[in-house]
Amino acid sequence: MNSRDILAFILGGLGFMVVQPILAQLALIGIVALLLLVVVTILLPGGWVIFSGVRTFTGFFRRFIAPFAALSLAALLVTGASLIAGPAAGMLLAFLIGGLAGLLAVKSFTKTSAPVTATRSIAVGKGSKPSPVVSKQGSQVIQDSPKKADVCIVSRPGGWFGRSRGCIYRQAFDSGVIVFGEASIPAARVLVDAVLKLGRRVVVIGSPYMAASHAKTHYVPLGKTSINVLKPSSSDKFGLRRWAENIAVPLAVAAGLDTAEAGMVIRFLEKFRGSRVLPDDVDKLVAEYGPTGSARLKDALGMLTQFFGEGYPEPDKLFAGDWQQLVIDLRNLSQASQLFIGMYLLYDAPRLFQGCVIVFDSAELGLPELQLLPYDARHVWLRTLKTVERLRGCGGFVISSSTGLLAPELLDLAGTYIVTRGPSHVRRELSERIGVEVNPSSIPVGYALVYTRATPDGRSYLFEGELLQSPVCDLKALEAEAERKISLLREELLGAYRDTLLYADFADYAEHCYSLLRTVKRLQSPTSDSVSQLFPEAGKALKMLLEKQYLMVDPGGVLGLTALGEQALKDWESKSREEKTSDEAGGSSAQPAIALQTGLGSYTQQRKPREIHDVDTLVARARKHLLRGDSLAAVGIAYKAAVTSLKKLLGEEKGHLPDLAAKAAERGVLKISEEEARKLYAANIEAKRLSKQVADGQPVSEEDRKRMADAAELLISLAERVAVFSETLADQNLSEEVSGDG
Repeated sequence: MNSRDILAFILGGLGFMVVQPILAQLALIGIVALLLLVVVTILLPGGWVIFSGVRTFTGFFRRFIAPFAALSLAALLVTGASLIAGPAAGMLLAFLIGGLAGLLAVKSFTKTSAPVTATRSIAVGKGSKPSPVVSKQGSQVIQDSPKKADVCIVSRPGGWFGRSRGCIYRQAFDSGVIVFGEASIPAARVLVDAVLKLGRRVVVIGSPYMAASHAKTHYVPLGKTSINVLKPSSSDKFGLRRWAENIAVPLAVAAGLDTAEAGMVIRFLEKFRGSRVLPDDVDKLVAEYGPTGSARLKDALGMLTQFFGEGYPEPDKLFAGDWQQLVIDLRNLSQASQLFIGMYLLYDAPRLFQGCVIVFDSAELGLPELQLLPYDARHVWLRTLKTVERLRGCGGFVISSSTGLLAPELLDLAGTYIVTRGPSHVRRELSERIGVEVNPSSIPVGYALVYTRATPDGRSYLFEGELLQSPVCDLKALEAEAERKISLLREELLGAYRDTLLYADFADYAEHCYSLLRTVKRLQSPTSDSVSQLFPEAGKALKMLLEKQYLMVDPGGVLGLTALGEQALKDWESKSREEKTSDEAGGSSAQPAIALQTGLGSYTQQRKPREIHDVDTLVARARKHLLRGDSLAAVGIAYKAAVTSLKKLLGEEKGHLPDLAAKAAERGVLKISEEEARKLYAANIEAKRLSKQVADGQPVSEEDRKRMADAAELLISLAERVAVFSETLADQNLSEEVSGDG
């Protein structure tokens, strides 16, 4: 007995105790009236006519007269018990009779079908709306919502307040849920909301409108950033093969490659695992494969290396965090890119999202009906189907499909279907598996038909009702937070390149500028138009490179690298090699190999790139803070730049600005008074004090800020003068050595 039955028993007992005296009197009146009717019928000529009329009239109200007569007789029985056994016994008997009557009333109003053969349609809503279900002979189905289920999906007629909830069991997610129809996105959002309320983690791949409102939501807009899938997640040969297949198979699905081309992609990935993939490498693979499918294969690998390769964070880093709901938005990607990354995340979900419920839409693109695919693609299709099956043991899945053009085999994997209004071409597949005829096109808008066989008792349930509403997550707030996190990740990725020429001059555009320089060097006759076709965002970067004289344009409009551009390209690539070497060494400090040099380069002093460009980077950062109005931070950075430049000039490892300035003055290489050096040293100390004051919430006067800005300008000027003097001195020494050897 549930709480509803207990409440019905109590209310029925109390109500009957109140109306029992009235019902007892009505029972006496009814008995007397019945006796009079019998006497009239027997003694009066034509009395049978009166009896027939009374019988016919009461027949219209038979449904109500029978229970009323039973209650009246029970009330009369209670009166007799009170006279014989006392009032207490009469009240107890009245409460028991009323309680039983209340239970019978509830059971009659909420009477449902037993687990027998379905012989009638399920009505949707109230009135004469068309039903989407027509019973099919021989189908065993319980046309009701499972009892004690805790994942509510629809609202149905019935219950104490006129509505009840249609629910499924939480184990339905483990066996898989498929959502069909025009309202598949809102229906999927209801399921996501239910998963979150159960305390489980959920990953939404595709449309962000499937995500429910939740405080612990991590939003990743792919298209504004991306992930680097070209870095292996394992180092052993079995793990490498699995990593390569998890990329090659989704790429084959997205680009329409056949099985042989997928094998070429696997070999390509195993060969260049974790290495920088250049366009020439792709060309070599395509040439090795032959001209038959070269264009298709080159386009697929180009998409892979350009949008999901180096320069982006790895999946483990991008998806990290204390989240309950991870939303991976694919709307900003192209159709092929959406399909590839969606399938890749599906393949790698057991590793990336262990124990999470995976929710993804547009599954019909990756798993359409088998007859729509060419013969060579069927092996890939089977592997994808097997991947979805494995998700059932790794947390479960929810598949959303607005068109319903899914492979029928997916219906055999999932244990629950939620069908909303949609095309009727899936009618036969659904009807065969549900056991009744289902016509999705006749389902009213806003309603859903729910079928589940994922139940503890193993029985199948079929019910329908109005789809529940779940609020959409706040996309604007999530996008703003995502922009901040993406910027931080970008800064972290570019941390190894901070002391390069490109980062010092272009900061956030440094990577775009590097790609542009590399493209110009690779092309035979690069022009502004040809470069812009390869890089749609190249306009601003190209303009900046020309202004800074990293590129030059000849009278024919052909672009070329200047000596500064060549140096910047080598500088960036050396940093890339250093970063890769440090990653492979597991963080160990590897000794850099000294390359053989010829020509004038053999006379230059061997110095690390960090020693060459530290001062330029610090000066650029100090000026950047000055432009932002942060003079306190600018003083500290500029002071470090000045001290670093003096240390390099004098060959010292330690020392403060006054001591270094005094040594430089003694050697005659720098004219700076001791008082000026001490003022700049004091300004650095005062900037630290003022920064602590700001951190404590105390304001800083405009006069102090202006004084700190002046000190920062002086320190920047000092650092630049020392750096220029050092370069001039090095050039003079080099010229003297060359002329002496000559």
